[in-house]
Amino acid sequence: MFNAFHLNKRSVDAGSIAGSSFWAAEDGIDGDSYLALTHRQSFEDDNGEPQVCEMILSYSFQTKLTCGYLRGSPKSNLSEVVAQIRALPQQMLHPISLPVLLTSYQLTPHRTQSYYDARARLEQLEHHVAQCQEAGSSSEVMLLSMPFDIDALVREMAECYSDTRSNTTKDYGVVLEGIEEALDTFWDMCSVFDVNETTDQEDSSREAIEKIHRKLVSTVHFFAMKLEGLESFVADTQSRLKIQRKMIKTIISQRNTKLVDNLAAERRNGGFIDQNWNKTPVTKLPAVFGSGYMFVFVGVLSFAFLAIKLVNLLFNWLLSVPLRLKSEGDLEGQYEGPSMRPVDIIVYILALVPMAVFVSLLYKSGRKKGATIKEWGMEESQDGSKKGSLPINGELQK
Repeated sequence: MFNAFHLNKRSVDAGSIAGSSFWAAEDGIDGDSYLALTHRQSFEDDNGEPQVCEMILSYSFQTKLTCGYLRGSPKSNLSEVVAQIRALPQQMLHPISLPVLLTSYQLTPHRTQSYYDARARLEQLEHHVAQCQEAGSSSEVMLLSMPFDIDALVREMAECYSDTRSNTTKDYGVVLEGIEEALDTFWDMCSVFDVNETTDQEDSSREAIEKIHRKLVSTVHFFAMKLEGLESFVADTQSRLKIQRKMIKTIISQRNTKLVDNLAAERRNGGFIDQNWNKTPVTKLPAVFGSGYMFVFVGVLSFAFLAIKLVNLLFNWLLSVPLRLKSEGDLEGQYEGPSMRPVDIIVYILALVPMAVFVSLLYKSGRKKGATIKEWGMEESQDGSKKGSLPINGELQK
């Protein structure tokens, strides 16, 4: 096939090229001049699957015929290109019509929609980060208590960046530069062969090729201008993505700094309060005269007093039974022993209640002094943290 179509065998190596490429060169075979063209395009479809399209062409300046073959993936738009060639066969008078036509399908709005989708996702990301920063700056806890999913933002940023790099504009720019050089080479060679032609040949093909050539040149210039706009659009999107990445790094560092600062302050406050609590003698009073100890103390005394009185009543009753039997109802001969008198109960109450009240007052005074010392320790620790007395706070503030 290569020998029959006069194809350049160096085009076989184009299959190892990664990405899109275009190559054109003059080639002379058997005394005839040919223009060898190799065009390869590689892109990703909507599902992320790679699609490849490749063509190898050879144009004869003597016969004005273009020979070659095309191959590509099912989604490479080759069927649409072939259908358009069959509908307009006059376009094939120019050998570079086919590469320009295939490139136009790759630069359709459907192919470049991923850039605009990436910009829309970037705007949503910027809005979310701005809201998080406003919420964090107005709150006292800064960025510790606000809902902020770092993993989701990083994942969204990575997907947005991959959308901007899915179909790179630089590859299309390289292809258009190669097509422009091929157009210049083709027109120079056509001028050389037209001078050698006899005057009796028809000029209709020459005029038709010239019209097609001018259209192709204007089309390539339009595609180049479109690619410049896309490149600036993609560059702006990527620069804004870098800014958002720096903002997220700043937010993460602020969260870590605030967390470490709070942990250090709480640790210092706890150690300071414990140290003053152990050194103060007044604070040990509630540990000795606690409410539980007071109730146990009062209960034991009450139980002992009542138990002694009940035992005395029991023995007095047992001793008084025989005397009653001997006297047979004579109350004068009844034995009179010690008994619980109301005076004893009154004395017990008058002695126990003041003692319990005194212990309660001591307990309350001890708690008040302990709370005062604790508040003083908290204020002192807060003043120290504000002045940067903590080593870690000093480092963070610096």
